[in-house]
Amino acid sequence: MDIWEIAKVVARRWLVTVPLLLLTFGAMAYIAVSIKPDYTATGNLSLLDPSVVVDPTTGGGTTRKVNPWTTSSLTDAAIVRLRNKAVHDQVADDGYVGEWEADTDLRFGSVITIKTTAPTKEQAQLTTRYIMDIIAADVKSRQAQYRLQSGEEVTTIAFDNGDSITTETGKMKRTLIAVFGIGLIISATAAIGYDSLHRRRNPGLAVPTHAQQRAISLAGGGVKTAKAAAAAPVQSRSSEEKPPPSINVKYMGADGSSDQTTIGLIPPPQQDDSTIIMPIVSAGLGPSAPVAGGKDKQKK
Repeated sequence: MDIWEIAKVVARRWLVTVPLLLLTFGAMAYIAVSIKPDYTATGNLSLLDPSVVVDPTTGGGTTRKVNPWTTSSLTDAAIVRLRNKAVHDQVADDGYVGEWEADTDLRFGSVITIKTTAPTKEQAQLTTRYIMDIIAADVKSRQAQYRLQSGEEVTTIAFDNGDSITTETGKMKRTLIAVFGIGLIISATAAIGYDSLHRRRNPGLAVPTHAQQRAISLAGGGVKTAKAAAAAPVQSRSSEEKPPPSINVKYMGADGSSDQTTIGLIPPPQQDDSTIIMPIVSAGLGPSAPVAGGKDKQKK
């Protein structure tokens, strides 16, 4: 059964499919109202180079430890830490809701972008700000051991505080597509099952399939319904068979008397028939009857 035949069955059994499709649309409407969309807040944070540079020529030949960190190295360190599962667990334990991720901007290497998806706008903003605070604290703690003077350390600056919020409806769309697909499959299955049960209970109402109609049309018999086929008279094979062909043979005896007999001809052999049929002539022949394949012998 192809898709076209399934569509015809579904259309023919609309009393079954229409209520099921209405239930499917009702479920989709309920889901569209009940499922709320998610919200994604995006925050951007950048690392700044030190504002003070130590001049190596000054200091009277004394050495001084400088900041070994650069903006790119601190950015990579912060991203690696944020991808740790312990940080995700810490955020959840502190009461912040949502799924978040942090990565560097492709155009600006020292810019970190945080995206948080949460059920409400406020939750998305709060979680984004909390992640930005974690990054700032991590950058400061990594430079604390060098006891840098003011202006010598790498600092962070927030371009926004998660104010860029977008609405995410992907989850709702996926749910609606899944519900519609399941409802369509259930409707088609119910229509096919009901149609099959109905044809079993009423065999005279069976409708030939497209393949059967084409076969009947090619045979030259036209399309007949099951009722017409059932009402047609059934002819036995024996009545259709014709008797084998035969010929009448006349012969004349030595005393001048004549007679005739019927000899059956050998039918043409069938393609798959290996039986050899020999004609048998049974007639009341006199002593002067001709013999097949020989000559009459008379005593002199």
